Amino acid sequence: MNILRLYLFGKNLIPYFEEREEEKAAGEESGTAEEGSSWLRKVHRQVLHLYRMLESKFPLNERLCTRLLSAGRAHAVYSSAATPEEARIALHRFFHRQARRHRFWFGTDFFLACLGALLMPLPGPNIFFFYPAVRAYSNYRAWRGAARGLHFAFQWEPSEEIRNFESRLPRAAGRDFNAQVGLLSERLLLPGLTTFLAKKKVYR
Repeated sequence: MNILRLYLFGKNLIPYFEEREEEKAAGEESGTAEEGSSWLRKVHRQVLHLYRMLESKFPLNERLCTRLLSAGRAHAVYSSAATPEEARIALHRFFHRQARRHRFWFGTDFFLACLGALLMPLPGPNIFFFYPAVRAYSNYRAWRGAARGLHFAFQWEPSEEIRNFESRLPRAAGRDFNAQVGLLSERLLLPGLTTFLAKKKVYR
């Protein structure tokens, strides 16, 4: 069973996750376009190939929503200083925003891909079609995943590790802050956590 683990950090309970290779493989859709002409099947395969090449470059929130599409079970880990209801509300708001965002960009990218398709008869790679098509496909999956997240039965896990980490932060600064984050990332097996917290300025 494909199990997703996401973590909520900071006062606003910002979601974070890291994808293991086995989880990524389990989450990939195996279906291909068997219907239609051979030309359409070829285009479909090319779009899927480019999507898999570029997926790791897409925003973390987008990949999180997409991964929820194939999750059989999902655990939401949050500081034990927060209540389960606070965690539920924060995650519901997150998925609501993401569903609206990806629905909008799916429509926009799909429209751009349709315009780019007009250039298909021209020789050479058609970036004006393939890149919008890949983004439309990704945004469509993220939209569906976010919509699923609004009604998903998460398993809520209060974490003393996160609570203790966050309780020490007011006394930590500079190198001490980075050391505390590094220690937490090792304990939770999240090697990318330091970069995420710094980039999002979760505690600053």
